[in-house]
Amino acid sequence: MRVADALRRGLEHLRAGRPEPAFEALDEVVNDRGFREAPDLADVAARAWSLRGQAALQSQRFDEAERSAREALRRVRALGDSEGIAEVTELLALVTERRRKTDGPADAIREKLRATELADLVAIRDPVARTEALLRKCQSSLEDADRPTVLAAAELAWREGGSRGDVRAQVLARLTAAHADPESASEHLEAATAAVASGGSEVHSLVGAIARTASLLGVALPVQLGPETRKPPAGAP
Repeated sequence: MRVADALRRGLEHLRAGRPEPAFEALDEVVNDRGFREAPDLADVAARAWSLRGQAALQSQRFDEAERSAREALRRVRALGDSEGIAEVTELLALVTERRRKTDGPADAIREKLRATELADLVAIRDPVARTEALLRKCQSSLEDADRPTVLAAAELAWREGGSRGDVRAQVLARLTAAHADPESASEHLEAATAAVASGGSEVHSLVGAIARTASLLGVALPVQLGPETRKPPAGAP
């Protein structure tokens, strides 16, 4: 039932134009070992990989989109599904095309961010635009291995997000900081978990990102993350 529910949610989000939560739901589906290895569900598993690829593409996660599409292609070939082969081959071609069109502008944006001081970003008047700019700055600085700038921008971003109740901004900033500062990763992941526990529409799409980061960094989370994650009652140990 859990996998079926995740697949249903993924389809609903994808059809509604919400690729981020669609990706998280479909990622849960394809990473269920029992589901993906069940012989009687081989066609459904191939479809789930293809849908995950579509969600990743719409989110501009090109590496994940390509990985998903190639796995889907492997599976539809094994099934001898000619229509599926044609569909997934088209998806792979679309991933290549979108990546080529996006990489140029993305490089230009990164260069602009490198040359922009944090003070200039803090001076942006619109709070939403300011938060997004700070998130891009800390993520770009992470790619450049500029640890001090990552941590400074991330702190500004999570404080900005916290002041507006923006769960997504708080979590993304904390996860970026955890990657830049592994020694304090546990602290950042605990803060990300607390932000998710505050509730809101972002919960389902962010718990997977926190869990994957914890696994990658070898950090044990203080609580079990899941759809029912909630703040502990006041006075709880």
